[in-house]
Amino acid sequence: MFSLIIEWIGTILTLVGAVLTSLRNESNIYFLNLGSFCWVVWSILNRRLSIFLVNFGLLLIYFYGIMRESGYV
Repeated sequence: MFSLIIEWIGTILTLVGAVLTSLRNESNIYFLNLGSFCWVVWSILNRRLSIFLVNFGLLLIYFYGIMRESGYV
């Protein structure tokens, strides 16, 4: 049941992040990060390497974007 909840939360957060991106809202990156994090957790629980690799890669990319926007990179 926990896995199903994480899966749906990740899906909703990712979709909200995509909508915010299309609206050019700067908070999109936070929703996309949270969605990817949920999918990383889900992929570990369900042993799905492909989903893990895609979302872990996205987390790294999004994290770099946050660091760049914050002036740390």
